[in-house]
Amino acid sequence: MGRVLVVVPYDIAHPGGVVSHGVNLARALRRLGWQPTLLAPASRADGIPPDLPVVTFGRPLPVPASGSVARIGFVVRGWLGVRRFLRSVPFEVIHVHEPLVPVLPFAVLEYSRSVNIATFHATCGGPASTPSLGYRLAGFFVRRWYERLDGRICVSETARGFISRFFPGDYRVIPNGIDFSRFATPPRRPRAAPTILFVGRLERRKGLPVLLEAFRLVRQRFPDARLEIVGPDGGLRRRVEDYIGRHRLDGVELAGFLPEAEVVRRYRSAWVFCAPAIGGESFGLVLLEAMAAGLPVVASNIPGYREVAGGPSGAVLVPPRDPAALARELVDLIGDPDRRAELGRRGQEWAARFDWDRVVRQVLEVYRTARRAAAQPAWPDRLLLASGP
Repeated sequence: MGRVLVVVPYDIAHPGGVVSHGVNLARALRRLGWQPTLLAPASRADGIPPDLPVVTFGRPLPVPASGSVARIGFVVRGWLGVRRFLRSVPFEVIHVHEPLVPVLPFAVLEYSRSVNIATFHATCGGPASTPSLGYRLAGFFVRRWYERLDGRICVSETARGFISRFFPGDYRVIPNGIDFSRFATPPRRPRAAPTILFVGRLERRKGLPVLLEAFRLVRQRFPDARLEIVGPDGGLRRRVEDYIGRHRLDGVELAGFLPEAEVVRRYRSAWVFCAPAIGGESFGLVLLEAMAAGLPVVASNIPGYREVAGGPSGAVLVPPRDPAALARELVDLIGDPDRRAELGRRGQEWAARFDWDRVVRQVLEVYRTARRAAAQPAWPDRLLLASGP
């Protein structure tokens, strides 16, 4: 079938939402018979997905962005290398994630001779962040490459609202996907002690200080409660360790970065999942993963999370930056096994809608529409059938 180049501007060897999206999209495309290749910067060889063809360009450098740290690949001296690569392999579609993030996407769009699709993931992190200023200042410079896009996808209405402020256009909202069966089977095996799980980078916008304060209140009601914090350090670990030591919170485990299989095991063994982010989230991928595992979710009531965890999902949304409200919901769920089971069941049913095998068919429809609009030769019937109805 057709060749697709999936371009990720961030360090593919470092965990993150955009990297995960690009890698799992490539896997979903391959399951439908496509031939995907990943193009991304890489800080180390042992972090590259071993099951996919990956071409690396650029040296990742950490850059503060939206309350986090983005490890962006700079290929200023490698533009001609990108050109040679694109000339050497004919791709039917080039799918660029975060196409306005320097510099790899710019080089790809400059030399692409294929249909160009983009997925926008970002949103503004609030008053303390600077991406909106960056977009305004860079708008004129990057418009050259933006106008080479034949199809535009946003992962949420939150992301669409953000990018549309600077680049009005036609965007289709297609959510992030998850490997549903990976999280849903085998059945859950909760720990004996009440266990709250947090999964994410240790950085301010993820709301860990709020969760730690809430956990102190939870321990007053359930002295044996545990808090498992899973994820790499984003500059907050020392502060978290100081807080734990100062308040003698011996029930907190700082697990650090864990392999995917171990993260899945943590989802299956916890009692409640908590996502206390204070802003800057365009989508709640970890919320969906927890739901897929049948785990009840308590999350901040912020725009990116509401789209994922609102309505029939069964998730409990609380005001951001409010430790007391967060603690009340956590205590209520820990003390009510029937409610935990019901919310877990509803969440699992909701998360099944986001399985990659469903999401990828929506992406393929964008590919098909863009190719038709570009007046390229019609796709073979087998490709059209593979994309689903």
